[in-house]
Amino acid sequence: MNIESKKNKKLIRLAIYIVILLLVIAAGKYGYTKYTSTDSYKATQVEKEAKDLVSEVSKLMLLPDEVPAIFNIQDPEKLISQQLFFKGAQKDDKLMVFQKAGKAVLYSPSRGRIINVGPITFDQPAASNPALQTETKVDTKTTDTKTSTKVDTKKK
Repeated sequence: MNIESKKNKKLIRLAIYIVILLLVIAAGKYGYTKYTSTDSYKATQVEKEAKDLVSEVSKLMLLPDEVPAIFNIQDPEKLISQQLFFKGAQKDDKLMVFQKAGKAVLYSPSRGRIINVGPITFDQPAASNPALQTETKVDTKTTDTKTSTKVDTKKK
């Protein structure tokens, strides 16, 4: 029985080690999951991805000196039907919008190519931005330039 009790003790010890190892792995996975689900971690990851994308595109062209808003293309066919700027785009391509510079860059990380670059304008209410109080429109029928002010500061 002496040999049998030694085998039993070894098996019990092995089982205890396995249980402890599984508990450590489970605790580690739980901690990692909790950490990676925090808003600060997600923000850090988004910031890192944006820096990497800007770095990659800046090797191909000169970019404005600002942090762009980055959008992931999910449905290129729908976008192409709305705006020809997206012609040639594929799913998971990136749209980088440089608001201050008024520039948009459509980039395909999978192909390593810039698909399109173009100017952008933002439709903002004039009251929200004093610099946009006067809006200039071109009448395509008469080719006259009309200027209109959209701000009504009087309360009714």
